[in-house]
Amino acid sequence: DRDVTGVQTCALPISPNHPFLGIVILKMAKLCWCLRKEDEAIEYVTEAKRILDITHGESSTVHLQELNPLLHEISQTTDKPLL
Repeated sequence: DRDVTGVQTCALPISPNHPFLGIVILKMAKLCWCLRKEDEAIEYVTEAKRILDITHGESSTVHLQELNPLLHEISQTTDKPLL
């Protein structure tokens, strides 16, 4: 089984808002973006932002150094809607 993020839920016995899951999904977004899979990258970064907003807060290092730059790059490069 797979959830909307594509992460196999049966393999992850953790909460859907677990901080580690947010980081993993953010890494998946970056990987998809590097592979030019825009739609998947947008889906992953949206889910990562949802989780990381809860677990880390918007002023966290993860937001400032990893999430926000990726969101900015995606928004500047594609005309597809974010968040």
